[in-house]
Amino acid sequence: MTEEEAGTPSSYRPPLTRRRTRATVRGMSLAYSGGKNYTIKRHGMDKFWHGYLASVPVKRFVDVFCGGGAVSAHIAQTRPDLALVCNDLHPAAIAVLRGASQEGFVPPATLPEAEFDVLRARAAMGEMSPLIGFAGFGCTHGSVYFSGYARPHKSQRDKSAAAAVSLVRDAQHLARADFHNLDYTALPNVVGVRPGDVWYADKPYEGTTGYKGVPKFDHPRFWRWAVELSEIVPVLVSEFAAPAGWRKIWSCTRKLESRGGTREDCVFVADRT
Repeated sequence: MTEEEAGTPSSYRPPLTRRRTRATVRGMSLAYSGGKNYTIKRHGMDKFWHGYLASVPVKRFVDVFCGGGAVSAHIAQTRPDLALVCNDLHPAAIAVLRGASQEGFVPPATLPEAEFDVLRARAAMGEMSPLIGFAGFGCTHGSVYFSGYARPHKSQRDKSAAAAVSLVRDAQHLARADFHNLDYTALPNVVGVRPGDVWYADKPYEGTTGYKGVPKFDHPRFWRWAVELSEIVPVLVSEFAAPAGWRKIWSCTRKLESRGGTREDCVFVADRT
């Protein structure tokens, strides 16, 4: 789906604003707490994916925790030959990605705070829609689901406008994705495990703030699942550290916005040597 088909002209650019009634942006894509937008664009993860996927006989890429869709959109754009599965347990993440890429949802160019509050109240009552997902992640402070409306600072772009442009841009690449809203343990039974698969798990990092709207993450349970799956297909895991039996194949040093300081962000694979 092109930007014109989505209802947003390709020449559209979000306006600068100094008013304190619109959300502002620090990133360049629809943000998601723990997402890989900047890791891809600024820390060389794009080159990692290019090299790794060229080195294995891959036919399908399974993004187990797709979040805001940064990795999926990058893979879809750079490897159009691959089948793509996008899964996340958070229903709002899947609602907004599927809505924009496959269901004709056009994100608003701006989202006033009053409307943000209405959508947050509707989400709290259990309602879900692409617009609620867009507001909850794209227009919120720190990109943590409905943590609070992101008010502007001087000379920064309207966050909802920037998020809208990025979502429309990425949607055209995700139009062919197979979306699912499942616990990761259920995903293999639903989509199958095939020869030529690469499964990527950008799980919630241990020791970091969990995700509002989903259960607390069980890290030991995840690693047991990943070990079993890695006996069949390659399983790549993003984390700060991994248990014994996992080998680091890529890393970068990045800032931790929530806690300050820096940390080595890694991708691990099961060590079968």
